Amino acid sequence: DLAAGTLLDDLVAMGLDHLTLYYASAEAALHDSFFGAGDHAAAEALFARTQALALAEVGHVPLVQATLDGIEATLQRLLALNVPYAKFFAIAAEDDAERTGAIPAQAMPQMASFIEDAADSAHVHYQWEPPVLRDPNQSLIEQIRSGPRCASDLAVRVEPDGSVIPPRGPLRVAGNLIRNDWPAIWHSDAFQSYRT
Repeated sequence: DLAAGTLLDDLVAMGLDHLTLYYASAEAALHDSFFGAGDHAAAEALFARTQALALAEVGHVPLVQATLDGIEATLQRLLALNVPYAKFFAIAAEDDAERTGAIPAQAMPQMASFIEDAADSAHVHYQWEPPVLRDPNQSLIEQIRSGPRCASDLAVRVEPDGSVIPPRGPLRVAGNLIRNDWPAIWHSDAFQSYRT
């Protein structure tokens, strides 16, 4: 969607300074199995376009069983694409019966150490996002596409339709960035409960 028309250029003109794109794997087929046919090539093309616009690029890497095996190649590919930043979020499960592709909760410390070593070796700047508990009512692909809600308390999540969601607390829409001004969003019930 970001590659369509002048949308990305318009966002840069409005002050966008960085862009985070899902990049599940250096292996195109694996990435595309999560995000749709052709998405891997589109992401790599968009990284090239963001560099021309002087945006900082961030690879958003979901950590599940399928992506862990090739994580070193994924980080090396991001560097080859001149993307020196990566954000990681794991989808984890406590119960083996509900895991279905997720990382076992007891393996999280070892996985985190492995990712940090791999990122250090590849000279990639990395950031951890909150892990996501495996939801057996959703497919793994749906959970990967949803990602974590937000990276920190200093940010909000904005959905493609403009809906603003606070970084924590109940999953409630605080307003719409396209239709509402910021004071109305900030003083909404969703943000009032977030601040208390």
